[in-house]
Amino acid sequence: MREWLEQHFPDSAGYDTYKIIFSPLVYGNQSSTWFESNGFRELQPHVNYPYPAEVPRWGVGDLSPRAAAMFRGTIVFTEINHGYINPEASKYTERVLQATSARERWVAGRFGPGYYAGTGTFNEYMNWALVSLWFTDSAPDHERAAMIGSLERLMTERRGFLRFGTFNQFLLELYKDRRPGQTVADLYPRIIAWFDSENRGDSDRADPAGSDRGQEPEPRPAPHASGEHDAVLEVLFLVFKVLIAVPGLPLVPAIGLGLLAASRWTRLTRTRRALVFAGAAPWAGFAAGQLIWHLSMQPPAAPGRADTFRVAWLLSVVRRS
Repeated sequence: MREWLEQHFPDSAGYDTYKIIFSPLVYGNQSSTWFESNGFRELQPHVNYPYPAEVPRWGVGDLSPRAAAMFRGTIVFTEINHGYINPEASKYTERVLQATSARERWVAGRFGPGYYAGTGTFNEYMNWALVSLWFTDSAPDHERAAMIGSLERLMTERRGFLRFGTFNQFLLELYKDRRPGQTVADLYPRIIAWFDSENRGDSDRADPAGSDRGQEPEPRPAPHASGEHDAVLEVLFLVFKVLIAVPGLPLVPAIGLGLLAASRWTRLTRTRRALVFAGAAPWAGFAAGQLIWHLSMQPPAAPGRADTFRVAWLLSVVRRS
């Protein structure tokens, strides 16, 4: 993965280390951050575990061990990607925003306006299209087409990126026909030009029979929760991330319960005192765990640069890749 990305995004290459943090607590709300401190560059993805039981959800039947490992690896690859594709896209921010301004053509309306807003739509199209390019270069020949087809169905039917299949096929051809030595980063002007053309509906006017390609497909039942359930989970995970990110925040309810109990201690029954302790103890434990977590996350850095890392970490837990 790293070698492939370093080759195709040379301007973003040169990270001194990857620090990949696995936790089931992130569920599907994964993220990635990258930062530099005192000349040391780190890329830090935060991902769920690559459970073997998740492989069948791709719907491609029996897979060779290599193909199954690549599917499991996408959970890491698609977060590492952002440390390369996001900086590259930032060179063209205004053009990217203009080329994806007709949001209804790119993202299913059922996901709402905050779903990969701004340049996020373009970057997520690129993110998973890179998986197809990686499959093209590394997957077993006899399984490659099925793997790419499964990826396109996942993106259009479950994740709501309406034109992903069309874009993915365009990028695969562009990648196949590139000049020797040409990188994916070199293709960005042509990729953005394609987005701009599709954004204006040029392909629909040229091919009226295909004018419904941007319509939202009938969603298939997903292996996990419904869209409404996913939205609730997003809120819960955001609250959890904020609790982790702000030092001492979990102590607030514990201190509040303590103060309330102290003001009425003599009037509380033994049972109610026990309930106060039972309510405050988990929050105090949460705060202690949070402190240990933050201390364990400190990287090697020169004195006086720790604040830079702490700010980067706080940003990382609320940034969506």
